[in-house]
Amino acid sequence: MFEFTTGNLANHFARLADAAQHTAGAYKIAAMEASSAQNVMTIIAEENYSIYRDLILTAKLVEAALLIKETRDQLLRIEKNAVNKIGAAFADLALPGTTLIPEENIDGKLDSAIAEKWRQLSDEERKKILQKMADDFADNNGYPRIELTFEPIARRGNYTPLGEYRRLPFKELRMNSDGLNDPNAINTVAHEMEHRGQYEGMGLRWPWQDERAGMSRVEAERWRELNQDHVRKRGGPEYMDYYPPRPVEVGGRRAGREFVNTMNYEDFQRYLR
Repeated sequence: MFEFTTGNLANHFARLADAAQHTAGAYKIAAMEASSAQNVMTIIAEENYSIYRDLILTAKLVEAALLIKETRDQLLRIEKNAVNKIGAAFADLALPGTTLIPEENIDGKLDSAIAEKWRQLSDEERKKILQKMADDFADNNGYPRIELTFEPIARRGNYTPLGEYRRLPFKELRMNSDGLNDPNAINTVAHEMEHRGQYEGMGLRWPWQDERAGMSRVEAERWRELNQDHVRKRGGPEYMDYYPPRPVEVGGRRAGREFVNTMNYEDFQRYLR
């Protein structure tokens, strides 16, 4: 397990800053070498063109053709030399590797007794428990309950979701029926219920209605801004590049993490009744 501390993060950002300085230096070298090569190539081309013109005027066509070849070879050598120097400037650049974050700092750490008990339950018992958890989450956060749907969810890229909240064509919170044996389903139901709260709060409200689904008008406007397409698609072209950093996903992971971190075995037993 990797230690995740403020000090480690500070060191990681310090290495990133150092790498950025080296990168900036490489670009300066590249600009200088490119500019120098351009100037030298321009001077040679202009000088040799003057000689070429005199050769043409005196009908020395063979000499003119040889001059063209020699000039071209000379310019290519200068270009190659500049490219090699630019390549050398960038060759040693390397960003620090990704900071490894323990899974429990992302998804939370479920009490081992809860996880063990979860694996002993039947799927029907798990479904009832997840529904009770979803109801509690909604009640505690001030938005409407929703009946969970249990069915298989297709694989996406290199992972298979344990659940998802969908608004269209109708509001639905699906839990993956093939993953009910995984104790992380407890984290997932809180994560997806947080999404329900986010979208309920961002929904339309009456002009006189300041709060909706536990979210103020100001909070709702901020969430709408954070959920615009130009924000949702940041991070890269691949699904796992842009999906996890989305603000709504960061909020969902926080909710799931807090839900499991604050649940002890006595709390869990209440859902067994």
